[in-house]
Amino acid sequence: MGGSSTDLTRRKFMKGVAVGAASLAGAAALSSCANGEPAGGEAKGGSSDVTWDESYDIVVIGAGAAGFAAALTAAEADADASIVVFEKAGQVGGNSAVSGGNYGAPGTPLQLKQGETDEAFKGDSPDLYYNEKRKLGEYRSDPKLTRVFADNALEGYEWLTSLGIEFNKVGTYEKPIALPENPQGMYFHSIYNMRFADGQWIGAMTKGRHHKGSVYKEMTEGGANIAAMSDAADSHPNITIRTNSEVTEILREGVLAGDVIGVVVGGKNIEAKRGVVLASGGYSANAEMCAKYDSRLSVDGRNTGVDSVTGDSLICAVDIGADTMNMDFIQIRMARSGINYGCELLLEKQGTYIDIDPDGNRFWKEVTDSQAYRSARLTELYELGFIDWWSISDSSAIEANEVEQEALEKAFKEGSVVQCDTLDDLAKTVGVSVDKLQETIDRFNGFVDSGIDDDFGQESKFLKWKIETPPYYAVPRTYYRQHTCGGVCTDENAQVIDRRGEPIPRFYAAGEAMGGVHGTERNGGCGWTECIVFGRLAGKALAQAEPRS
Repeated sequence: MGGSSTDLTRRKFMKGVAVGAASLAGAAALSSCANGEPAGGEAKGGSSDVTWDESYDIVVIGAGAAGFAAALTAAEADADASIVVFEKAGQVGGNSAVSGGNYGAPGTPLQLKQGETDEAFKGDSPDLYYNEKRKLGEYRSDPKLTRVFADNALEGYEWLTSLGIEFNKVGTYEKPIALPENPQGMYFHSIYNMRFADGQWIGAMTKGRHHKGSVYKEMTEGGANIAAMSDAADSHPNITIRTNSEVTEILREGVLAGDVIGVVVGGKNIEAKRGVVLASGGYSANAEMCAKYDSRLSVDGRNTGVDSVTGDSLICAVDIGADTMNMDFIQIRMARSGINYGCELLLEKQGTYIDIDPDGNRFWKEVTDSQAYRSARLTELYELGFIDWWSISDSSAIEANEVEQEALEKAFKEGSVVQCDTLDDLAKTVGVSVDKLQETIDRFNGFVDSGIDDDFGQESKFLKWKIETPPYYAVPRTYYRQHTCGGVCTDENAQVIDRRGEPIPRFYAAGEAMGGVHGTERNGGCGWTECIVFGRLAGKALAQAEPRS
């Protein structure tokens, strides 16, 4: 079992990181969608002079969770309405399909049952969910949207499970963190925006309300949820799903005025008699666009999701006057494998490793239980000037941790870990001198002996294992763009708002394409709730709208 230090050299790692670094026509996505016309330019034509190639009652842009929720809900409300869903990629699902499929909601039967024996699941409510969502997002969300989100989460859960999806558990995202043990620890906790009470920080989310382990037929997680929604759409005669169909323009009656009347797909004008739903997802796959809004992000960083989520349709919405908010709130995932995002070796909360920068120095507190630390860590890396680093451990730490033992064999098969039989091999792997590496390791080992991390304030419970017993293990690390919290502005009914605060007639948005629900931070599971709640609101609204004559 294992590979040699030559299997994954620093040079190979750095080369691999550069491959696929989101050169995904990002520059094109930053320009106007209207064939190079300036943003906010005149729509392709008014209602009287557009020749329609196809006509539907409702057009939905994007076949992910939000798009399916809008289409299915519209069909339920009006079985005779003709609905088309245009999906840019070659398959449905988008980021929703590759997600964990978790759904946040208070008051479900599953949560109530767990609350019978566990206080963490007892006494939840929409009010509590609303207050904690607002706190988690540092009160930077739109309170009206977060209120709608919380009040409709349970109904959305019930609708989603009515499609045949079963969730098998409810989980929590944050656990109490003890008051730091020294000034260094207090500093690093303070920059992660942690507030303490009664000697500990309990985080923003005090209740376990995120439903996990979804199953549909033989599928699990996000893929299961999408499969159930796709099957439901396929069974409805008036819903048409078109893949490989990118919307390149959204059509409006006049210059930043009047109804949204249709879209352009493949050079064809598609009429939307009742309106359009923007459900195309965010822009995490567009490295240039993300860096435009948050200049701390490197364009060499990578994306956790599918490559098609580049924000093209979002820019099309801006071109016809849609306002945006929270565009610089871009979530990242830290301490992930630079080779395989799914590598589970040397997990962040196990305390089995130290992180080494390109010069061989330990550079931060490796373990934190906080979900709201991402922005602070991104700032640290930006100031330090790198996005790639190494985590190192030894055999004693791995052998003492059952979770890490189980992950080791898989990591070797994936090529996500290097086994080094000597300290010289380890130094060569991470690209530093053996003397420098020995100095860094000796200092950390001293912290293990004393139980106090004088450099970064790591909790003593994670200062258990010295790095001294070969073989050693090295895992290349980087960060990934995971979720974009920004998007178009909407009102409480999911209708898109223009730059003057007025609703754009017959134009709605849902899911990651909309901004304002989360603020600066989002727990896993809240994304699916956002998609279902606002997708259903958009679908209901357009099902009830009178068709344009």
